[in-house]
Amino acid sequence: MLRLWPRMTYEAPRGYVQFVERHIDELRRDAATVVGEDGEADSLYPEVLTDVAARWKWFERSRRWLGRSGDAEAYLRRAFQRRSLRWRSAQWRADQDAAAQVDVWNPEIQVWRDGELPPLLRASVPPPEDLSSTALRLAPHVAPERRAAPLPVADALVAWWHAYEAWRRRQVIIALAMVVILLIIGMRTSSAALSQPPPASPAVSHPAPPRPVVSPIDIHAGWG
Repeated sequence: MLRLWPRMTYEAPRGYVQFVERHIDELRRDAATVVGEDGEADSLYPEVLTDVAARWKWFERSRRWLGRSGDAEAYLRRAFQRRSLRWRSAQWRADQDAAAQVDVWNPEIQVWRDGELPPLLRASVPPPEDLSSTALRLAPHVAPERRAAPLPVADALVAWWHAYEAWRRRQVIIALAMVVILLIIGMRTSSAALSQPPPASPAVSHPAPPRPVVSPIDIHAGWG
């Protein structure tokens, strides 16, 4: 049976996994360019893969029926641009909020030079300790350990599962909305039926009284 609205399965199809394997390296590089080298690119490109997974069935039908094999790649670029703009807007709002908090919190700071501490603070301030250690001395010379990037198959499976969960939530919401709509229609129909006046009873017609029948004998009797 052909479904006009494609049904999503909880298992990622092989075509989608292969699509992720072809584009994951470029997508990671572009995400690192947007968030910066020190940023978390993992917070950007998985959302793009989830957007593609949510519409993968449509891309497959477009490729089979219409011969349009580049719809998935075109949508991948559009989804990445949309997610990048959304991420930059969120970062800009976060920076503005942080700047506003710094402007609001502006305590008065008083600095004393060495040997100029007030008498009440001299006894409470401990002498400076030697914080140097072997780890601190070697820290500038040790390269930070980079976290290994997950496998493309893992990225594909995680993104597909997130899209499947979102699709299932939408199905539940649609089903609940349909139930509510049917209940409202039923309540309005019943209230309209109860508000109508009862039909008038049909008028009962009474038969006319029978006429008396006069026989010839009665007529002769009356003459006599």
